Amino acid sequence: MTNNYHDSTSSLAELVREYARRIDRVNHEHAVDVLQDLDSGEPTIALGTGIFYAREDGIDVPPDMLAQTGRELDPEDGYALEAYRDLVKKSRAIA
Repeated sequence: MTNNYHDSTSSLAELVREYARRIDRVNHEHAVDVLQDLDSGEPTIALGTGIFYAREDGIDVPPDMLAQTGRELDPEDGYALEAYRDLVKKSRAIA
């Protein structure tokens, strides 16, 4: 029997860590902020922080990572969803 909650949480945490790795190449302090949010036990907030900094720092986010991010967000995620939409628009403009 699989634990879908744990699988979902661990995949979300890995996604957040990937945002932090990419952000760290440009802005170490922003990457630390993302990881601190993750360490606080709030992976959804950490994802929102990662999306926000990726957008602000001009991070290249591959399409598969954007797709996974979209699957993790809910309509209630407010600023994270708005930052995600902006990030998708920027990614399409670059492509």
